Amino acid sequence: AATELFTKYKDAYVAKTEGADITEAEALAVNSGQYLFECCGLTVGPSYWGVAAGKVPPGCCDTWEGTDMDEKFVTCATDKTYQDGCTEKIKSVADEFGTVIIIVVVVIVVFEIICLAAACYKQEKRFGGLNY
Repeated sequence: AATELFTKYKDAYVAKTEGADITEAEALAVNSGQYLFECCGLTVGPSYWGVAAGKVPPGCCDTWEGTDMDEKFVTCATDKTYQDGCTEKIKSVADEFGTVIIIVVVVIVVFEIICLAAACYKQEKRFGGLNY
């Protein structure tokens, strides 16, 4: 889905492909995603967009306030432009938090097993063992 959105944005505003259609909501999604993940372009950073140096979608700038979508490409200083591609950035976030997620899931499963064992023990004590 992300690849499709980035491609639509690029086709509509860079290549200006005839018939390329992107809604304002889709354009906002591309820019919001870039801003949220602090990345620019699907891959390889700002050069992904293939436009003049310093020109990037507004979501690539750390100064974007999330509201100005009149210009589809803006001039942004290099030190204010996110340099990582979004694919690489999301992979690094997943790698960073992957271990934490696994640990949380294991802790929840162990907690569930302990609760199940406690409920079984309480039930057995309440009824004096199993009656067949």
